[in-house]
Amino acid sequence: MASKDVDVFSSVIIADICSYWNSMSKVMDVTGGATFPNISLANACLTISYGNAVAERGFSVNTALLTKDRLSLEETTIWAVRVVKEAIRLYSTHTAVPVTYSMINAV
Repeated sequence: MASKDVDVFSSVIIADICSYWNSMSKVMDVTGGATFPNISLANACLTISYGNAVAERGFSVNTALLTKDRLSLEETTIWAVRVVKEAIRLYSTHTAVPVTYSMINAV
């Protein structure tokens, strides 16, 4: 239970941080006003990326893909190669990727 946030106002256990702050924005004080009127700032902070590792990884993949003799590849070809590489990465090996009839017919 240590990984879950506890809403102290309603004693509801909330696992998702966005749901937690959304529930906190609905908490009212005794006069019916918002207890936390500036809660939208917390929601805005949650949308800010804390790093750019995903983008940097994409640049690295493109750099490795676009060698000296492959610089004239079209964008669709680059996308296709990246999709295939990602599928192989997800299945851990190229022999584990399921090949369907629709995939064969698409070629």
